[in-house]
Amino acid sequence: MGTESQAEELLSLFGLSNVERFSAPERRLYRAFGLERTSLGQLLAPASWMGMVRAGLKSQFIPGKKLKGMVGDVLQMPGVSLLSDGNIVGDFKPQRADKRPDYLELAAMKC
Repeated sequence: MGTESQAEELLSLFGLSNVERFSAPERRLYRAFGLERTSLGQLLAPASWMGMVRAGLKSQFIPGKKLKGMVGDVLQMPGVSLLSDGNIVGDFKPQRADKRPDYLELAAMKC
């Protein structure tokens, strides 16, 4: 939900500057895919913040890949939807903000 230049900077850190992407600052697409916002209480729960601390520490030790802070709505829940011919063929909607999908499993799905 950041700007195009922020997306370009972040994605280029991981060699992904050429991937298709879109921005939804009004969150319409998030709602359409069933990705809600979390509460501040849930975000600050020990299970969630420990995962975020681990992720933050990891990013500090990736050579040449230092993240520069938060961008966008920190309460927006993440998610992934795999589309084929206009249909959702796989998705990941976590219950906590610190959870991440098995990207390889999603990528291996038949479309």
